[in-house]
Amino acid sequence: MGVSYLLSVLGAVSIKRSFASSVTGMEINSESVVRSGWDGDSFDELRTHGAPTVSDGEFADSLDGLADRRGLLLGVVNADSWDWPPEKT
Repeated sequence: MGVSYLLSVLGAVSIKRSFASSVTGMEINSESVVRSGWDGDSFDELRTHGAPTVSDGEFADSLDGLADRRGLLLGVVNADSWDWPPEKT
């Protein structure tokens, strides 16, 4: 019983590492992954590579629910004279 448990854990670790390697190989950082995966309408590119994503409807709903908060945060950024998005150096 202990051996079968150990094998299932090792299998899960292997799958997780494989996924992490494929995501890491896609881009340099998470922002780049999202930017390259967004085609203007959906995240189909990320889904093609096996990245787990929510449905496009769920994504749109979550953004709609954050519109006020995002506006307030942008106001804080502008009030402190920050550039948003930050300039690339």
